[in-house]
Amino acid sequence: MKLYHATKIENIESIINNGIIGNLSNKKSVDLQLNINCVYGFDNLSDAENFIVYDNNQSQYAIFEIETGTNKIIADTEYKGGSYAIICDKISAKLLIEGNTLQ
Repeated sequence: MKLYHATKIENIESIINNGIIGNLSNKKSVDLQLNINCVYGFDNLSDAENFIVYDNNQSQYAIFEIETGTNKIIADTEYKGGSYAIICDKISAKLLIEGNTLQ
């Protein structure tokens, strides 16, 4: 499955060099309490852009494309639409968009 991971522009170099490192998640998703490392992504570019620009109030952002491979994926119920948690410690990603928004 292909997903899109949105992040601050300052994270580009680290992600290119090291991949996206999973964050320990303690939130509830699909009625399961997570206590595992996850990388989050969206199934469409529009939701990924909205997340970083509007939810995190960033004027500069990057979006990476992720191939989830054989990693387990669960729906992330915190966000509407196609938001998913990939159960993994780290995943490689390809820089897709480096964007700016008008403030």
